[in-house]
Amino acid sequence: MARKPAPKPARARAEPVIGSAAVMQLLVSQMQDAYSAETQALEAYPAMLEATTSDSLRKAFEEHAEESKTQVDRLERALGLLDSNPGDTHCQGMQGLIEEAREQLQEHAPGPLLDVVLIAAAQRLEHYEIAGYGTMATLAEDLGEADVAELLEEILDEEKAADKRLSLLADEEINAAALGEDEEEDEDADEAADEEEEEE
Repeated sequence: MARKPAPKPARARAEPVIGSAAVMQLLVSQMQDAYSAETQALEAYPAMLEATTSDSLRKAFEEHAEESKTQVDRLERALGLLDSNPGDTHCQGMQGLIEEAREQLQEHAPGPLLDVVLIAAAQRLEHYEIAGYGTMATLAEDLGEADVAELLEEILDEEKAADKRLSLLADEEINAAALGEDEEEDEDADEAADEEEEEE
């Protein structure tokens, strides 16, 4: 009678990482994700610059793109302070936001209304980043990594300032231009209707 094979020894379960070590792993993972998000955003800026018809909005995009380059450098430095590196993490969240923005760009012709769409898309990116950097800065501070926290807070302040600048542009220029475009279309339609009545 054939012998039954001996049961395989059970694999030892890896002990879960807890406490400060687990929080440190989470912080590094979040920073690697942020690094990917920033590099993806940098790649998206040229299309946004090309699409806008507002000089003020174009300048805001150009200046924040330059800030994003320094933010990437800060993230590399911060990861180095934690004996880590950007790795090959791909931020799915930022990818989704950029894909949605690209779809919206294709749905509108160049003009004030598209500029409104661009601001909305850019602010979605900013809000996503603000949420992440706020969490990361707090974690770094709680872990006693003051230098890392300072670098992350610098990025956070820049993201908040960029978001505020976009809000001001929308309030003071872009939204009014889009509303004015609608009024011009209404006036053109009224004039065309008047001309038709005169011809009759």
